Amino acid sequence: MIRELFCKDWTVETSQLMEMAPSQDKKTVSLPHDILIELPRIPCPEDAPAPVQKSAALRGCWPAGAYKYEKAFFVPLDWKEKSIYIEFEGAYRDAHVLINNDYVLHNANGYTSFVAEADSFLRYGKTNTISVILHTGEDTRWYTGMGIYRPVHIMIGELVHITPAGVKLHTVGLDACGAVVEAGYTICNRDHLRKTVCAKTVIRDCNGSLVAEDSIPVTVTAGKEQKVTQRFAIANPGLWDEDHPVLYTAETILSEQETEIDRCQESFGIRTMLLDAKNGLRINGKNVKLRGGAVHADHGPLGTATYAVSELRRVRKMKEAGFNAIRMAHHPASRVLMEACDREGVYLMDEYSDMWGRGKTNDDYANAFEANWERDVEAMVSNAYNHPSVIMYSIGNEIGDAGTYAGAAWGRKLANKVRELDPHRFTINSINGLVGLAAMTDDIPTQEQQEAPQQSGDINNAMVDMVLMMDMLMKSESVGKSTEESYAAVDIAGYNYMESRYEMDGELYPNRVICGSETYPPKISYCFSRVKKLPYLIGDFTWTGWDYLGENGIGCTGYGRSLIYVGYPYRLSYAGDFDILGNRRPLSYYREIVYGLRKEPYIAVLRPQHYGQTPLTSPWSWSDSISCWSWPGYEGKPISVEVYAGADEVALYNNGVEIGRQPIGETVDYKVVFDTIYQPGELLAVAYTNGEATGRFILHSAAEDKRLYIEPEIREIEYTPDSLIYFDISLTDGDGNLACENIKVTLELEGPGVLKGYGSAAPDSIEEFFETTCTMYDGRLLAIVQPTGLGEVSIKLSSIIGTYKSVPVKVIRREREWRQKN
Repeated sequence: MIRELFCKDWTVETSQLMEMAPSQDKKTVSLPHDILIELPRIPCPEDAPAPVQKSAALRGCWPAGAYKYEKAFFVPLDWKEKSIYIEFEGAYRDAHVLINNDYVLHNANGYTSFVAEADSFLRYGKTNTISVILHTGEDTRWYTGMGIYRPVHIMIGELVHITPAGVKLHTVGLDACGAVVEAGYTICNRDHLRKTVCAKTVIRDCNGSLVAEDSIPVTVTAGKEQKVTQRFAIANPGLWDEDHPVLYTAETILSEQETEIDRCQESFGIRTMLLDAKNGLRINGKNVKLRGGAVHADHGPLGTATYAVSELRRVRKMKEAGFNAIRMAHHPASRVLMEACDREGVYLMDEYSDMWGRGKTNDDYANAFEANWERDVEAMVSNAYNHPSVIMYSIGNEIGDAGTYAGAAWGRKLANKVRELDPHRFTINSINGLVGLAAMTDDIPTQEQQEAPQQSGDINNAMVDMVLMMDMLMKSESVGKSTEESYAAVDIAGYNYMESRYEMDGELYPNRVICGSETYPPKISYCFSRVKKLPYLIGDFTWTGWDYLGENGIGCTGYGRSLIYVGYPYRLSYAGDFDILGNRRPLSYYREIVYGLRKEPYIAVLRPQHYGQTPLTSPWSWSDSISCWSWPGYEGKPISVEVYAGADEVALYNNGVEIGRQPIGETVDYKVVFDTIYQPGELLAVAYTNGEATGRFILHSAAEDKRLYIEPEIREIEYTPDSLIYFDISLTDGDGNLACENIKVTLELEGPGVLKGYGSAAPDSIEEFFETTCTMYDGRLLAIVQPTGLGEVSIKLSSIIGTYKSVPVKVIRREREWRQKN
């Protein structure tokens, strides 16, 4: 079956139920496309009801609405004897698909793929129109974007063909003799005659060498389908894991009387997995501890528009920072994310949904759950099946039903459905213990009790008290009893913020395998020490690995007020190890030290303008710090410096003079703070173990010769519909020392390309990602350019300190269809 991108020359416009006049806002776009990221955010009136303000803050203050995407395409006469499918990898949300104004299908879920059988709706020899009507409203707890934000494909096949689900491959067994791999697929016969075809599958290794093949005859009755299974012995296989992401390719060819009629190609990996409470998780016989981070679907300045290069960039950066696992929160992962994890050797927790029957917002997926859950689970599993990176399916996140008997029954139904579709991976249910307490009101403090600490006037202490109270609540018997059956239905018990139960539940439930499916960033030292110690605790997933749009301010530090769910101009959660642009924040280096993967110490400086003020934080907040020693105007004033290290002791020096020396390491959670006086120059941290210096880290103040440094992340790129060029922009001196000043910078694009996004990581910027003048945040910006042709692409930046131009990026070769399968 020919599978081609169907992404060019779409239009998008506001959707009207009764269109009385031509739309005035129609524009032509290419997919993937997120219309919301291109719209100005809307301040919520200060006098709006609290639920309205919170809803806006959850969405990042982007507007809701309804939009129609449409594409005209010519259908030749010879397609009459073909099978035509149109596949959507993802469209948010509540998609209604029409062809030539005839209703074709409805897909309520905004994250699952779906296929439209187009044959009976097409007009052959004429121009046809496909329309997709979408809407979003109060249906989310984060920024979802809106639009056909993942690729669309048109598939053109013969009447006898492999169904769009493709060929599914898995490892049946592995021993000293080699591996046994099974391929399963379904052949559809839409002809009016019985057909017998030859089905040949060829397996090649990563070098293209043939390792196995098999040919079999298959007879398919007219108008029916036939399931096919082939098994292959592979000698001396290369095994897929985080250190050796070895991939194989399987190509299945259907022939009738020696004439090829269909072809399908899939990548897969060979690996085995075992799981139990005494030995934990083993992949290919080796014990694995998951060092995980959750991610959302958006890519900052791009919104939710999903490009392979963006997913690959994120996965690579996270792995380089010490993560070996990603949790896709809280919905099924994109195909290109799974492909990136396959390629880079990163384990993936794929997730079904954030709600079942009980909704969390007025118009969310709970309204469609009962009618759609089975189809959506099938779509999730089908997309993930061939990807060795996917090691578990989460059937839900903090599901409100999970603490009830009915919810436990639903959990068992969902888990069993997943096992029926894919018995080769594990299931997990990520539960917050509060859902169990919801039915036990005597164990929950009243609203007055919860708000009482805030009446003391010290909100920061109140937040700390709430975290301590949560730890105590999570240890209650009610939490254990109410979640017991839900956890018994799955292979892995996902603990969201229930790390206080880790050791207790190891004794109460000796056969339970636990994973910290969501944990607070500041608790990584405690959590990971338990991961290393407890065999049944297989890993930790922080909230969150990468900052994301929406859930405004949950990780921000406020001064004078809390910033949790704050309104406009805030737009980010600000809770990631990586900021929204892909820069590592101090927490990322701290985490790497906790993991035992970094020997050098690290310095993070608290912002001197807030010295002596009480920071108002949330449980998701890290310190309000940055790795920078350039603070003009604060010479001679007090400043606090954090040092992270996995050593016995650390000393801090300013311009060669020792400021102080403190013990460090696990006993003090790998972090110490020095108070000193800011003096520009050199700030040096030296770590000592057993009296010997084992690592150094230096910060230099930026000199006066500041400039805009522009670094394209790639110097040469192939021109494809998926091409993107990332330009990292920073304010530095001639030696590359960062100046964390915030100046306005105007961008001008030169060469064949379009600007897809430009902006900073500021959580509260009033600027939009589609503007060409942006203010730096901590001395950094990011520009993302999509090539539109061959040649050289560069950017020119203008500011109060001068004009600077990047080196050109070469865009080479002719355009070709991305991920086309012939």
